[in-house]
Amino acid sequence: MRLPETYKETLIYKQLEVLDDAESLSKVNQMIKIVTPYLDLIGRDAFDNFTIHHARHSINLMGYASEIIPKETMERLSCVEIMILIYAFYIHDIGMAVSYRDCDAIYKSEDFRVFIETHSEFSDKINDLDKRYQDGVIQPEVDLYKKFLYQTALTGYIRPQHADIKRYKEVVNQILETDPTLFHYKGTSFLDELLLICNIIISANKNYVTF
Repeated sequence: MRLPETYKETLIYKQLEVLDDAESLSKVNQMIKIVTPYLDLIGRDAFDNFTIHHARHSINLMGYASEIIPKETMERLSCVEIMILIYAFYIHDIGMAVSYRDCDAIYKSEDFRVFIETHSEFSDKINDLDKRYQDGVIQPEVDLYKKFLYQTALTGYIRPQHADIKRYKEVVNQILETDPTLFHYKGTSFLDELLLICNIIISANKNYVTF
């Protein structure tokens, strides 16, 4: 199948246009505009070796959904149902969005220090590198490998919790500073339901690295 170039080319978005509901269209467009920069953060330090998880990934999912959902079912979906589907395609990986500032804060945190110390696959190698540096090994070589170890440890630290409701809410709270009503439709919040769906998506695919 040919994947769409933009989210507006997907059948699921076009179905929302057919329903001609100004609020749902406006909210979806606004959500994608706000969330895309967060998705672009995914891959900094922690997830650069994983399947892409930025906005292109979300557009691909919308394209797949457009092919998988039967035409009759698609035509029966309400505005809010389509909204929540599209939101989930964009929000489900948002917990992996960490800025350079976030990474630096994690590296300096007590929780991360404990994580390193309790995972010998990292602590043993880091201690060995420190010893080699003291023994006169060229510093750039040691620093490069040490950086790789810390990045790999960061992946192991973040990934298990990135789909936790708590982690979702940490990022969503930042998003709400831009638009407090982004997760509302006709005055009613659907945020709790959305985060539950996102949590289920990740939990169902926890053994795969593509989601």
